Amino acid sequence: MATLKHNITGNITQQLLAAGDSVNVSSVLLSNIHASNNVTVSLFIEKQNANKFFIVKALEIPYGVSVLLDSEIPTFDNRNSGFALFIQLNSSDSAVDVMIN
Repeated sequence: MATLKHNITGNITQQLLAAGDSVNVSSVLLSNIHASNNVTVSLFIEKQNANKFFIVKALEIPYGVSVLLDSEIPTFDNRNSGFALFIQLNSSDSAVDVMIN
């Protein structure tokens, strides 16, 4: 079963949903949980060995702020699409909670 709630830290690219997780994504809530710094977030879908398709690229979220991405999210069912969902943060001390609906 896919994990729909994530605590993401650091500046590595992290997979949130794998292709075939059978999740119909309709919205993503991003919450900056860093104590004092803004965070820059990129969220994208990608097929293995294919191009990235950015949902948001370099979105700056002030500390203590949450952003709901619903109309920006192309609703997709990753069961058969072959797409996985990824996030990337801008710095090693970044901290974001992610909730996928």
